[in-house]
Amino acid sequence: PQEKITVVSPNITGKDFLVYKTTDSIQMTNIKEEMKKQRKINIKGTFVAKKKEPFCLEITDGIHTIYKQIGKVEEATNYPVTKEIVREKLEKIQDTIYEWESLTISIDFHSFFPIKQLNQLKRECIEALNKQRLERKPVEKKKYSREVPDFPQEKGKTIRLSTEKREVDSTFKEIYVEKDWFDDIKDERKVLRLPRIMNTFPPYQQKLLISELGSLYSYQKVETDFSFNVTNSYTVSLLHSLGVLKITLSYELNQKQIKHLIDAYHQRHQKHPNLEVIIEGNLESMILKYNLANHYHIKDQGILKDKYHNQFLLQNKKDYNILYHYQKRKENAENYYELGVNYVRIDL
Repeated sequence: PQEKITVVSPNITGKDFLVYKTTDSIQMTNIKEEMKKQRKINIKGTFVAKKKEPFCLEITDGIHTIYKQIGKVEEATNYPVTKEIVREKLEKIQDTIYEWESLTISIDFHSFFPIKQLNQLKRECIEALNKQRLERKPVEKKKYSREVPDFPQEKGKTIRLSTEKREVDSTFKEIYVEKDWFDDIKDERKVLRLPRIMNTFPPYQQKLLISELGSLYSYQKVETDFSFNVTNSYTVSLLHSLGVLKITLSYELNQKQIKHLIDAYHQRHQKHPNLEVIIEGNLESMILKYNLANHYHIKDQGILKDKYHNQFLLQNKKDYNILYHYQKRKENAENYYELGVNYVRIDL
């Protein structure tokens, strides 16, 4: 802290210019070196040798436990096997993926047993632990069944008003509106869009476009937004079975993946889902609970520019910020109707 540095750059001018260090070459080198090292798994062990009984070893990785015994402990005639000898032999596991977190050794006084058998016991325990860790339970296949509604196939359009109040033509079936100006828009097609982060759940009774899981269990007449990140037909089945009226698919799906999703849904349920895809608008790239806009005294919205001079819109939502992608999406609606998508959406 308070360390002064000299920066030579044509983009930085002026005395006492504030510079944020975003990477450190020494730190990155250390991280790369650590990543090269083999990750070891901690194990705990207990070795017990009692006269006239087999000597035994128990090892555990915290989930799997192996217990084995071998040979027979005798009275030593010359040189007894000591704790130090046993520890030295058992701790030689460097060629395995394990390392000892703890190793407890208990041996009767003046005992003897073959070191060859001790090494064999250790090897058999390690091999048995490896086998248990690699075991996988067989997948049990059962019939998948959910009660879902059958929606008619349509060619509808919706629009989301996020920053402006404007007239919307009659071709749009629904208008998603933020709470801040919901009451100002006099249109029966409007649907209240709830925020991405909610700490309380007011008792809304009307249809809602919801953006997070808490709302799914708090309200009845809901449609889900892209932030539910729906990417497969099983999620569509689950949401429809819970009463969701319309599902906006994830940004990440391409047309081939959407076709596969709808085909799989048809095959499983013999019914049609009610899906929506955003085809036009600036897509949300990130949501920030840390209020970056307030930090830089941005009241409503501002611009973040990366090193490639791409400009990202930053919106201040009081409790959080939304960062939008610098490229605007614009795709053909007919392509999605042909796939079986019921609604295409424009975000303004």
